[in-house]
Amino acid sequence: MIRTCLFLSLLLFLQTAGPRAEIWRVAPDGSGDFRTIQEAIDVASSEDEIRIAPATYPEQLDTRGKRITLVGEAGALRTVVDAEERGATLEVPYTPGVGPTVRGLTFTGGIGKPVREPDRQGRYGGAVWIEVSFGLFEDCIFRENRAEVGGAVYVISGAPRFLRCLFTRNLAGEGGAIGLDHDLGARFEDCRITENDGVQGGGLSGFRARPVIVGTTIARNASVYGGAIYLRGDGSEPAVIERSLLVDNEAGEGGGIWALETPVTIEETTVAGNRIYPGGAGVELTDLAFTARRSVFETRDGPLFACEGLSPVLDCLVLWSADGGGLDCGSGDRVIVADPLFCDPELGGYAVRPDSPCLPGQGPPGCDRIGASGVGCDVPVPVETLRWGEIRIRFR
Repeated sequence: MIRTCLFLSLLLFLQTAGPRAEIWRVAPDGSGDFRTIQEAIDVASSEDEIRIAPATYPEQLDTRGKRITLVGEAGALRTVVDAEERGATLEVPYTPGVGPTVRGLTFTGGIGKPVREPDRQGRYGGAVWIEVSFGLFEDCIFRENRAEVGGAVYVISGAPRFLRCLFTRNLAGEGGAIGLDHDLGARFEDCRITENDGVQGGGLSGFRARPVIVGTTIARNASVYGGAIYLRGDGSEPAVIERSLLVDNEAGEGGGIWALETPVTIEETTVAGNRIYPGGAGVELTDLAFTARRSVFETRDGPLFACEGLSPVLDCLVLWSADGGGLDCGSGDRVIVADPLFCDPELGGYAVRPDSPCLPGQGPPGCDRIGASGVGCDVPVPVETLRWGEIRIRFR
């Protein structure tokens, strides 16, 4: 009886267990299973892992809808996929389940996927095109890519997660680094989006988008509308920005944020030092539900807010405009107008002095720490200037 039960249990296990995941290795010198990444992808099955030796791979990749894992063995600085301006560097089409995982790779030289549809024309996703897919990008670099929409990454109807990724020196008409289209909650966590250029959204642009931005620095980007972030469209779910720095960006309108008809929720975030052309404002919001809590909004060269048709929820805010303009964007019981006393904003130091009104007991009554940074003048916390040597040190 015992033997019968053991046999039946083993038979059931063999029937229900899925195929064993394989590990493949790519090395251009022939020491691995494949010389190119795409060859490995074509042979691999979902759940397989592809380990990529350090090298520069002149390729355009397509995951073929497989739930694979791509890993740069030596990290992003030494493992580079270069499309050499032939198209997108990586395409991620519809993928059932959680989607692919990509870790420790640099994507460069992409000019996007060509699209010819009634409502979309041009090149989308300079480095990466993601369509109806989830997935994880971890410790990756996206640099020097360009497209009409999404200089580095374009997402349509998907919700990928980007963790500790760097987006730098990308270019697009919409979304210098990132373009989102009806996304399902693309998430950017502990990332740096810096020195990108666009017409709408120097860092990120979204149409009916609901990105989640957490612990991320968006700095030194430039655009005509929305130096850091540009959002439009009647989205039902809010774009969420938490514990982040939106600083030292530049735009004609909305030096930090420009949003129309898209709900926006901001918490524990610092929006400061963003430059604007005459006639613009640091944050421009129109016809949307706006929530801001425990955050700092500051501008040094123009009005702070341009607001119209809002239903704001404002609590525990410190507001400051060098010229005293644009401070009224609704009212709240615990909103004060006071210099946040940043350590060294001219050099990108947005931690605060010990006497700052952003600290508990020194600002609005009953509020905890306000903004993305605590006291830091003894140990400055500058925004990265993104010289390539500094990037190499960080990603070593």
